[in-house]
Amino acid sequence: MTIKTNRLIHLSLTILACTILFSTGYAQQSKVLIAGSYFDYGSSFVMNPDGSYMITGSTSSTNGDFAVREDSTNQDIFITKINADGSKAWTKIYGGEKSYNGKSIVRTSDGGYVISAVYATASFKKLDVYIFKIDANGEQV
Repeated sequence: MTIKTNRLIHLSLTILACTILFSTGYAQQSKVLIAGSYFDYGSSFVMNPDGSYMITGSTSSTNGDFAVREDSTNQDIFITKINADGSKAWTKIYGGEKSYNGKSIVRTSDGGYVISAVYATASFKKLDVYIFKIDANGEQV
């Protein structure tokens, strides 16, 4: 299987559609994988050795795949694991009182991931860098 495009994730105002395009001869397969009802977008992904994907980005949604969020005032970082067959394994939300935006995800040699993000104060006058590590199950370490 080869990836047809690096543009894995695209934004819609009401739905985050993660589209993975696989080469299947002349046909291509496309799946909607992650959905919420507000401003959601993906920023980065990494393919794992088993064919699964880890996707990071930001969400303001409080329903759909982001139903664990209670407040849509600020954005939070999401990380979603997509299995090799295209099914969603899990979605985790990281953030807090500030507005957090997931920017990049990198697989580490121990099977975990490092995520880089930025966060803004309530007035959005200042952006700071936020870097954290998770294990293969999305738990912060």
